[in-house]
Amino acid sequence: MVQGQTTFAASKLSQHGEPLVWMHIGDLHLTEAELPNHLAQRDIIEQANAHLAGQIDFVVLPGDNADDGTPEQYQILRTELDHLNLPVHIIPGDHDFKSRDLRAFYEVLGAEHLPNAVSVGDYRCLLPDYVSAGTGGPDFRLGKPQLDWFKAELQTAAAAGKETVVFAHGYPADLADADEASAFHGLLREFRVAAVDMGHTHYNELANDGRTIYASTRSTGQIEEGPAGFSLLAVDNGVVSWRFKPLNEA
Repeated sequence: MVQGQTTFAASKLSQHGEPLVWMHIGDLHLTEAELPNHLAQRDIIEQANAHLAGQIDFVVLPGDNADDGTPEQYQILRTELDHLNLPVHIIPGDHDFKSRDLRAFYEVLGAEHLPNAVSVGDYRCLLPDYVSAGTGGPDFRLGKPQLDWFKAELQTAAAAGKETVVFAHGYPADLADADEASAFHGLLREFRVAAVDMGHTHYNELANDGRTIYASTRSTGQIEEGPAGFSLLAVDNGVVSWRFKPLNEA
């Protein structure tokens, strides 16, 4: 979790019995300062500070934050995040892994090392790393150690009576190894994960496998449909809510 001096003071940080609520900023694909995706990111942060600080739990950046994964591109993001008055969780995507390592991702952004699990009230938030075990590009993999970690975290959350939410760069089916994808999806189903919130697709999508809601949000950079914006998601006692808010709408 990237923390500014007032990050937690400004956060809702759900208490027991309250819903978990977060903001999703779609894949940024930052390249150069002052381009439309950078300006949209700045606008999103201004709207979050004005209307959401203290009202939601955190912000999620779901990967492909910097189009080439360079320190210079991450510095654009870091400069804007320094103005955000909410906690933020950042996960890497394939574009963040273009150099085949995540040193700039961690060193410039100060992002939490993944995989990571965070408890917020009655919820356990799991953030796996889809890219480091792969060879780059869309070769998304978890690897056995991370899959074992994921299962152990789900078991711990279940034993503690916490509902689980997963934040990943893509769908389980996007994992390159079919057996690993099947095992990952099986764990989501077995432990009745409430929601998986994702990037990568560049579209607003909602899917339901009969138990878990899968949600992706329109990208902020390389937009393929409609104007830029952000989504708000909530989990309240098993009920998942999702709404996309275009920047140009009140």
